[in-house]
Amino acid sequence: MTVRWPDGPPVDSRIPGPAVALRAPGSPESRISRPVVVAAAREAAVVAFALLAYCGVRVLVRDGHAEAIANAHAILRLETALHLAWERPVQQALLEHAGLVRLMNWIYIWGHWPVLVGCAVFLYVRRRDVCRRLRTALIVSGLIGLLVFAMAPVAPPRLADVGVHDTIRLYDATYQWSEGCSRQSG
Repeated sequence: MTVRWPDGPPVDSRIPGPAVALRAPGSPESRISRPVVVAAAREAAVVAFALLAYCGVRVLVRDGHAEAIANAHAILRLETALHLAWERPVQQALLEHAGLVRLMNWIYIWGHWPVLVGCAVFLYVRRRDVCRRLRTALIVSGLIGLLVFAMAPVAPPRLADVGVHDTIRLYDATYQWSEGCSRQSG
């Protein structure tokens, strides 16, 4: 079925997703509507607030390096007591296979933020209702994590001197440019 929006070209309503029609560049129809700009600005403001909260908590706990190391060791002792301390032996077995380690590093590097941002943009364009729900769930879970982190900072095993190596430092210089972008511990 073809639908004609006021002042716009006909659009086939059987095609799933947002109604999109080709418009000549510079034509009045090619401009982005005000509601779309307002909605995008609102989403950007929510994400900016979440990033500011993240940075704020990181600044608050920046002097907690020693506490973060101590908490990491306490967690390792608990994992050992519960027979869950498997990270070191697994890593030791995999370190002999440099190609596999590099593959895992690349999955870690490029499978997190780029995929997350790409999916968010895709969902925002195609399924805004789903995007808002997932964005809210991500932010709420992140805020809960930040609250826990603020109360009990923990250094990652690779920085806590527990026998786990930083494989990115060992094998891949590609990702080391981001060290200034994230705090490595406590």
